[in-house]
Amino acid sequence: MCIVAVLFGMKIIWNILTPIVLARRSLLATTEKPSGISMAPFVEIVLLLLLILLSALSDGAAWFHHPTQVALWGGGIIVGSYVLFVVLGIGLGWVVAQIKKRRA
Repeated sequence: MCIVAVLFGMKIIWNILTPIVLARRSLLATTEKPSGISMAPFVEIVLLLLLILLSALSDGAAWFHHPTQVALWGGGIIVGSYVLFVVLGIGLGWVVAQIKKRRA
């Protein structure tokens, strides 16, 4: 059960770090179009559903007590990570554009 939670956490961290990596690649790129990164949102959904199932099977004996709590917290974390992804993407995109404009 903890392995699934760790994988879920790693995917959320991936969502948060992706805009930073993309901004860095854009700054260091020698071509006009730097490479992209796949987000794969289905990974969070599958891991969250697996966590919900495991919490239902644990009968409150695990570190989380109810599948509803897991669903609400997990769903909120997923949504929050994508909101942060968009906000960081917009902010860092602006910063990269300003830096490139000054270099030109």
